[in-house]
Parts: sequence; C-alpha cells; structure tokens
Amino acid sequence: MIDKISELKHQIFSRRPVLGEIYETQGRQILADYIVKTWRLPQDKPDALFLAVLKKSLTAIYGHTEADSAVRQLSQKAVISTIDHHGIWNHPFFVNSSLIYSLYFSSKECALVLSTESVSLNNTSSWSGCLLAHDEALNLKRYSFFPDRLKNLPVFSVPAISASNIASCKSRMPAGERFLIESLNLQDILELPSFSLQACQISSRFWQTVFPTAPKLLYFPLESLVLNCLRELFEQDENNFLVKLVFSKEGQKLWQKYFGAEHTFMFWGIDEHGHRKNLSALPAGEELLKSITSRKIYPSSPLCFAVLLTVNLACVGGFTQTTWLTNFKEKFLQLLEEMEVLNVLDTVKDNPTKNFAESDLAFLIRNGKVFKPSAADLYLQKDSGLYQKYQNLAAKITLKQSIESALPEIYKVVIPQKEHKTELLNVGRQAILGNNGLKAIIEAVLKG
Repeated sequence: MIDKISELKHQIFSRRPVLGEIYETQGRQILADYIVKTWRLPQDKPDALFLAVLKKSLTAIYGHTEADSAVRQLSQKAVISTIDHHGIWNHPFFVNSSLIYSLYFSSKECALVLSTESVSLNNTSSWSGCLLAHDEALNLKRYSFFPDRLKNLPVFSVPAISASNIASCKSRMPAGERFLIESLNLQDILELPSFSLQACQISSRFWQTVFPTAPKLLYFPLESLVLNCLRELFEQDENNFLVKLVFSKEGQKLWQKYFGAEHTFMFWGIDEHGHRKNLSALPAGEELLKSITSRKIYPSSPLCFAVLLTVNLACVGGFTQTTWLTNFKEKFLQLLEEMEVLNVLDTVKDNPTKNFAESDLAFLIRNGKVFKPSAADLYLQKDSGLYQKYQNLAAKITLKQSIESALPEIYKVVIPQKEHKTELLNVGRQAILGNNGLKAIIEAVLKG
C-alpha cells in the first residue's frame, strides 16, 4: 500500500510540481498553522478602482452593508479564493476548499470567493446547477435544477432558475431531503436575472445555514467581475496598461506573442445558443467594449488572472492553480517588461501564487466509513457545532495528511483518463486514512 501511495504522489507531483513543493516544504506543519502563518499577502493595498468595482458588484447581490464590510476588509487583507467552480456551493471538493480557506479569517470577517463561471453545468467536479447528497451506500447523488439540454452551457450563460425548475428538482429528491429547498428560501432569488447571480446568494446562504458560527462566505463570479472592471477602466482611465493591453491592436499583438497557444484569444465567445466558442482574434476599442457590455464574450482564465495579479490580490489556489498560476506569472512578467510598465511589473513580481487550500478537512462518518460530505450532507447532519469541530481538526492534522487524503480524487482529475492505472485507481481513501493515522484523529474529533 505504501508503494502505491508513493506512486500516486509521484504521478500527481510530476504534473503539479508546485503542489509537490508545498507538500515537501510545508507538509509537516499543522494545517491551521500553515494557513494562518505561511500564506503570503501582497505588501501594498489593492487597486482603488478595482475595489470600487467590486463594491458595486457585491452591493447588487448582498446589499450595501455586506459589500462595504467586504471591501474594507480586502483593503487591509488582500486575499481571495479563486479555487471554486461557480454555482451552488455543495460539491465535496469545494466544501473542503472553502472550509480550509475560511480558517484564515475570524468569525466576524468574511471569506470572499471569486469562482469561475466558465465551468459547464455538467462538469463532474462541481455539478454547478445541482444539489448533491450521498446515499446510504455513499454514492454521490445529484438533483439538477436544469434540463439536460442546458448541461453543456457554461455557468456564465445559464438562464435563471425558475419556479418550475425548483418544483422539478424537489420532486426528484428523496422525501427526507426535500425540506432543504425550503430551508434555502429559493423563492426569493427568482427575480435575479441569471443563474450565476442566483448562485451567489444560494451559496452564501447555504454556507451560513451549515456553518452558522463561521466567517460569512461571499461568492461572486470571477469572469463577470473582470468584465465589470475592464468596462470601468475603459471609461475612466484610458492610460491604464490593461486598457492598452486589451483594447488596442498593439496590446493584443503582444498578448498573442506570449499567450497565443492558449485555447482561446483573451476571451471566450458566446454563440446564439449560449454555448462558448473559442476566438482567434478580437476587435479593438469601442467594438470590443460593445461585446463586453452585451456579455457576448467573457475573459479567459489567463486574462482574469492578469487582472487579479495587477490589482494586487493574493489568489488562494488549488492543486492545479498553484502550478498554473506560478507558470503564468513568469510569462506575464515578460510581457510587462516588454510593455515597459515597471510599476505594474513590481506589483506582479511581489504577488504570491502558492497559497494552497484544496485538500481535505470536512469529513463525516457513516457505517464506520469516513467520507467527504457535500453541503447537503452537512445540512442533514443537523449539527450547528460542525464548524468548531473542523477548526479543532485543523489544529490537530498536518497539511501532509490533508493532501494525502485527497490524492485519489486529485489523481482522477490531474491524470488523463487514458493514462489511469487500475492499481492506483483502486487506492481508496479508507486505506490512506488508516495508513497515515488520520482516521483515528477524525473519529476522536467528530465524536468528541
């Protein structure tokens, strides 16, 4: 078993070397200490115009009080999570990432998550438009709000959940779980114009229902925020380097030089059916602004992170982002050097890319087996003290143990399916938890 676990790590770390670096250099730290004491933040405050755009965007969803509080906090503690797929906070992956990320904050603060809405509804690592719960055999069941004909749409273009969608989802849920829908008060999100905006409120509400003593979780879609920011920059600061990079032919040519091998050019397009399409070129100036304003396009991941690095935010990442963003930053610095924007170059150079929070912390025990719960599983547990228990667990386990617990799922995501090895797929969580001593700790904390 030890040999198989070692091979799992080798296969994963060879493709995600920064994750391997974190495991080797910080793995022996207690998980809570790693988060609070090791994460790095930028030295300077976030860009004022960006904060103004963020405040306006958050106000539309959460109101003035929550938005004011979030922006004030961010101006002093410039860290966000960019791990999650946008949708209804529920999947075990993102229950864990948000839980680990939240440990950085006090109970009176908020944890801001800028989640990606480029993910499709049928992405198996999020199932963004579904409620998810494990059955007695620990199979993860999903109950979708949307019909199959929409399953390939990116969350960015998915229409709003309707009353009939809610009724349909509820009718397919087991009787003992249907009251979850009433508890989330979904009727009062029906007036919001898109699923993406609805998901912000549902996710924040779901989190607070499950973890009433935790910092507040505020969700907002990353791509929409970047669109808002680019539009505001174009109208207010034509000399900003991002305006020159995105809206001018010269800037687009430079982007092509450094990032021309990406899946699409700066933005993804949205066709008449709401599906995304790759772009090979863009108009400049006003024509591009029209496409942004009408939401006919949305920014690619490289462009989103170019903005976030530039406005001085530390992005907490997962097992893929920590490697990808570190590599992207190096190429982006070369672009900035060629543009001769030395002040921006210094900002980006100082920005950390290796703050990690996508391993395991949330566990439940059923029929003697330890499993990673969905948000619905946690809700059905009816234990208002769960957050404190997970805080206690984070103070007892190491980052290394937390990462090792997640290795089976990471392997399936990171390694292409055609390269999967049966003997590694058969390495189960129970065996890993027993091997590294984590199971005994989990049992003691959850039963205590």
